[in-house]
Amino acid sequence: MKSKIWFFISGLFVILSLVSCKQKTVEKNDKYISVNGYATMEAAPDQAEAVFEVKIYDRIAVTAMENSRKNIENISTSLKETGVNEKDISISESMIAIENGRYVISTRLKVLIRNIKNAPAIIDSSMGNGKASELVSYKLLVSDISDLEKQVRLSAIQNAYDNAKLTATANGVSLGPVIMIQDITNHLTANYVNNEDQTITLESSVYINYELTNE
Repeated sequence: MKSKIWFFISGLFVILSLVSCKQKTVEKNDKYISVNGYATMEAAPDQAEAVFEVKIYDRIAVTAMENSRKNIENISTSLKETGVNEKDISISESMIAIENGRYVISTRLKVLIRNIKNAPAIIDSSMGNGKASELVSYKLLVSDISDLEKQVRLSAIQNAYDNAKLTATANGVSLGPVIMIQDITNHLTANYVNNEDQTITLESSVYINYELTNE
């Protein structure tokens, strides 16, 4: 998978840090300094997750359940014909209720689309008579997301260190060991630029306390 990855130090944060330095300097006897670190990265999605809903109404519960089962089988068959592996199809939710004197069977089917280029065909094959009633959700995914999350988090930590170093040096003190580190955010945002240029943005923020020394 080709990903375009951009790391950057937040210029706004550096400006805010410098403003903070003007408002309150770090004294020689201060024991620690608190800083935020921030980083982002962008990656091209290569997978997607779609959730379909099958909703059946009938005055007879047995008939409603049977029709719901048949629709789910029809969807599963169509998905397999488009190349979806059976292990990538799962029921995420199923419930029965009564509305206006009729039984309602509502079942949601979650599908992992491993090749994002096949998504339109997979969605089309799952909708229609005797299949899904609705496409509940669709989100972009990156297959190696755990590695990317580690990279952006490390970049946020480096950003925090750089800001702490800048402030400490400007005030004539040195950074000691880390006293405390806390993740503030680590989340994904899908950016739909156009059909040919879809990206996922990963963001990470950390809050770190460094001990200060006079060495």
